[in-house]
Amino acid sequence: MKYFSHLSMSVIILFRYRIFLGILILASLLLFGCQGYDGTIKNGAMLAPTGALGSEAAFLRDLSSRVDKLDRFVADLPEGTSLEVLSAILSEQDFLQHQSDGLEGSFSLTKVVELEAEERRAIFDRQLNQFQQIAASNRVSKAVKREMWRQLCRRWELDPGERPARLVWDASLSMPTVVFPPALRLDYAEDSAFSIHPEKLVSYSFEGYLFLEEKEDYYIEVAQAGYVTEVRDFCVDWKGLREMHFDLKPLKFVKLSPVTEMGMVRIAPGRFMMGFTGKHENERPVHEVSISRGFWIGETEVTQAQFATILDLPSQRFVGEKLPVHNISWTDAREFCARLTKRERSVGLLPEGYVYRLPTEAEWEYACRAGTARAFGANPQAMTWHTGNAEAQAKPVAERLPNPWGLHDMHGNVLEWCLDGISEYPEESQIDPLRGRHEKIKITRGGAWTKPLKFCRSSHRHSWLFGLKKSDIGFRVVLAPDLAHRD
Repeated sequence: MKYFSHLSMSVIILFRYRIFLGILILASLLLFGCQGYDGTIKNGAMLAPTGALGSEAAFLRDLSSRVDKLDRFVADLPEGTSLEVLSAILSEQDFLQHQSDGLEGSFSLTKVVELEAEERRAIFDRQLNQFQQIAASNRVSKAVKREMWRQLCRRWELDPGERPARLVWDASLSMPTVVFPPALRLDYAEDSAFSIHPEKLVSYSFEGYLFLEEKEDYYIEVAQAGYVTEVRDFCVDWKGLREMHFDLKPLKFVKLSPVTEMGMVRIAPGRFMMGFTGKHENERPVHEVSISRGFWIGETEVTQAQFATILDLPSQRFVGEKLPVHNISWTDAREFCARLTKRERSVGLLPEGYVYRLPTEAEWEYACRAGTARAFGANPQAMTWHTGNAEAQAKPVAERLPNPWGLHDMHGNVLEWCLDGISEYPEESQIDPLRGRHEKIKITRGGAWTKPLKFCRSSHRHSWLFGLKKSDIGFRVVLAPDLAHRD
């Protein structure tokens, strides 16, 4: 009779809530029923069956398969999943996980405290992980998340409270306890996506807060199609709740062909300290530079697909539409910019006094530093293709973390031609410098897949003869004030 009561419950879930979840629970009951299933559901917890379970090896294989399927459902919940269905999933997971261990009875605190500390910790970790997957899902309402939080706390006879809180394991008590860690709420457009790192130091609340660890460093990336990706890094130096607002800037798109376009990021005027105090003489002295007029710069290095819409693509060591164009000379890069300028001007798409060209060395470093004084952004390894991770080849653009202004591959992948020729830095401050313009050896910046990480710093200077090509040199363009009068 108990078997048929559960069969009826599954049919109700099948028609009232989610068809696929009802089918899943119905199939599981049928499976256990064929093996003498005699379980009951009491107070939201599934009790262990008392009948024969058949071959132990086959049973364990079946359990493993069903646990994996349920875990995948929890990780990809459909929109509007009901509280009853979520409760059924969690109860089913509790039962499945512990049936193979031979545990019996409901998993209330009364039963849990009789277990060894290690077993209690395993139960808690699993239940917390289930809740974290639900709390992190955008497909489940806050009301459902709040009730799941209360259920989790009640399982361990803890007060859920009203403040943003999380559960942590107290080794001295061998039980979980409620704590109030630093919390962060993100404010961004609904159709944006965010990621936070290191993710292992983040937990989620039902109210959408991120719980962080004190004194730890994090960085957040918020992205949205058609907008400049924004990255922020910070150290958790607060208690309680803090909010962080993201208002992404739209990209400027240059239509190169019906299927190819180039994203450009607006860079506002400003000042920065150019150079570095390290051992490389050509990076000294550090001096103040002012960029007096705003400009746009390529979101990525020019790709092979983009280059081929303007000029014939030269022979490439690594071939791919999304790979940066390389094995081109400084002259080739300038010709690309000149032809793009002519084409855009002919259809009235250029701002007055602006052209497409190579960035000056000062413009490049200003955009690379992105308002910071550091050699790299938040995570050098996550931003850079270099000899340690590029596998001896150029990589598709925009696969690494962008800098805080949304520019990809400013560190590594391929070196980038600049407009300047090689020269020494002055000690005095400068406004919109363009140096060594008559020199035949031209500046390249950013490092490459052929360079170690330390040579991919924002201040590091490389150079190459303007008419020669190299498999680790490419370029990105700027839409900036015309400097032809200074050539």
